[in-house]
Order: sequence, then structure tokens, then C-alpha cells
Amino acid sequence: MSEYPVIPFHEIAISNPRLKLQKDEVYPYISMGAVDPSGRFAFPDEKRVAGGGTKFVDGDILFARITPCLENGKIAQAKLSEADVGFGSTEFFVFRAKVESYDQTFLYYVCRSDGVRKSAEKSMVGASGRQRADITAVNDFEVPNPPLPIQKRIAGILSAYDDLIAVNERRIAILEETARRVFEEWFARSDLESAPLGKLISLKYGKALKAADRVLGSIPVYGSSGVVGCHNEALVNSEGLILGRKGNVGALHWCRVPFFPIDTVFYVESDLPNAVLFHIINRISFLTGDTAVPGLNREYALSVEVELPEERTLREIAAALEPFHELSGKFREKNTNLQTTRDLLLPRLVSGEINVSEAPLPETATAE
Repeated sequence: MSEYPVIPFHEIAISNPRLKLQKDEVYPYISMGAVDPSGRFAFPDEKRVAGGGTKFVDGDILFARITPCLENGKIAQAKLSEADVGFGSTEFFVFRAKVESYDQTFLYYVCRSDGVRKSAEKSMVGASGRQRADITAVNDFEVPNPPLPIQKRIAGILSAYDDLIAVNERRIAILEETARRVFEEWFARSDLESAPLGKLISLKYGKALKAADRVLGSIPVYGSSGVVGCHNEALVNSEGLILGRKGNVGALHWCRVPFFPIDTVFYVESDLPNAVLFHIINRISFLTGDTAVPGLNREYALSVEVELPEERTLREIAAALEPFHELSGKFREKNTNLQTTRDLLLPRLVSGEINVSEAPLPETATAE
């Protein structure tokens, strides 16, 4: 039960605002695949468009209207550094706060809360596996309406978590790129032999775990796009590698804590260190060129030939890479803790269940 007064969504936000798009001009473009479950997205590609589609400006909220993208949390706030207008997939709704009464970033967190998302999910119609939300269900849903200064304070607290997560992601990217270069230098001066990937690893299937069945906890849930949520129970009780089986076929992720891989991925078992397996597998292209194939076949994946040095050299490479990956893993663990704390705070702050003065800032939340 909200501690703040509530108001219909359409009274505080404009849904799908119309923007004039000049024919054949180039705009930043955001696809559905670019948005991750934490609400971040890759820097938009430049794409020449001839009209139609979803247009947005800086600060607008991109809200997935199809399943399973909405269930996986593909809801983002657009950040355009230079361009005035962006262009994106028609599978997004666009929401914009009526700024005289509602803070845009607060609206973003309201949209990421369970109420709005689940209201949209319940309105889904269409063929199974590709259903679309009804905009009316969202517009009629009642959302919290705290005073504008409180909205801004709540948005500031939750943004602090997201900003620190983004800083850590940049640190991770630098460490992993350094590790990749070290790996490639070792390979360049090693004697290589060819062997099927199945000689090095086995691939195990993940297990179905719908968003509605997850219990909030500290265990990261992995799909082919990476972390898609959290749960209170692990399927794999150690660190491990995750390989995309459906969706982002061949996408490789390394989780440094126990995790839950869902049924769109494989997870890797091997006697070799993950520090070197990660780079060996990451060099492989698993795409067959057959667009009719919906996912990655396990037998095919294990049959792919890979080049590698002898096992002794592999272990020497792993030892050289471990410091980079160990530090990267610590940043990932911090981000998991930050995301868990943010996800616990978000519904309570937005609804007014806890006072803004009682909410911990991320530095406090992650202190060791």
C-alpha cells in the first residue's frame, strides 16, 4: 500500500509523444538488443532512417512493450550527449514526464517498479512468445505522486547506485581489455595445436526460471544477454562461464560467484582455469550462417576446432591473467551488491514505504 497519494499514469506522463522526423537524416539508433536488464544501453548506432518508428529525446523512457523483453527488464532512460533526437525500435513505448509536476528520472524508476511493469505484462495480447502490451493499461494504472522535491531526492538516491554501477562497468571493461591483450600476446609466441572444443569443456543446460518465479536475493540470474535478474538460490554453486544458446547465440559471460543460468544458455564445466577458457571460447564464432537455426546446438559447439597451446602453457597464461580477472571479479561482485540493494530500495522508496532520509547511499551500502 503506497504511503503517497496516487494518480493515473496518463496525468503525469505523455505516452508515445510524436516527434517530426526528417526524411533520410542520420539519428542515434537504439535496438531492443542494446538495452540490458539494468536499464543501461550501448551507445546508440548511427542509422539513416526515412521516417516512422519510435522517436525520443534526452531523458525519455524507453519501455519494452513485447514479451519476453519486458519481463527481462528492458526499460531504459535515454541519454543523448549531442543529438537532439534519437530513433529506435518500434517495440518500445516512449514515456515523457509532464515536467511541471513530475520528475523525469523519478518517472523512470516508477516505470522500473513492479506496478507499472506488471500492469503492462497483464495486458499482453497476441501470439504466444511475441505478445505486445496495451498502452491503455499503462495509462490507466495509478502511480505514486509524492511532492516534486521528494521525487527528485528519490531519483537522486537511486541514480547514485546506477552511476556507481556504470563506473564499475567501465573499470571492468578496461581490465578485461588488458587481459585480452595479454592473452593474445601469449598466443602469438606459443606453439599451437588444433583440437575440438569438447576436448576442453562440457556444456550443461541451464534451467527455466521465469521472472515471476524468482525470489529476490543475491544470486545473479543469467540469460544469453547477461544478468537478467536475481534469485535466492543458485543452480551452479561456484563461479563459471555462461554461453548464449538462444537469443544472443555464442555470447560469453563469466560470473565470479554462484549463479543461476536459465534455459537460454549453457554453462561450462572444465578442469582448466576459467581465466584462460574465457579467452579461448571468446575467440570462437559459433554462427553457422544458417538463419533457420534458432539457437546454438550443443554437439556442434563442442565440435568446433580451436587452436591452443599445450596444457602447461595454458596454465601459465591463466596465472598471468588471474590478477586482472580477480580485480574485475571484485568489481562485478560490488555491482551485484549495488544492484541488489538498489532493487530492494526502489519499490520502497517509490511507494513511500521508507523515508528518503532512511535510505543508504551506495558508498554506505557497499562498505566492507
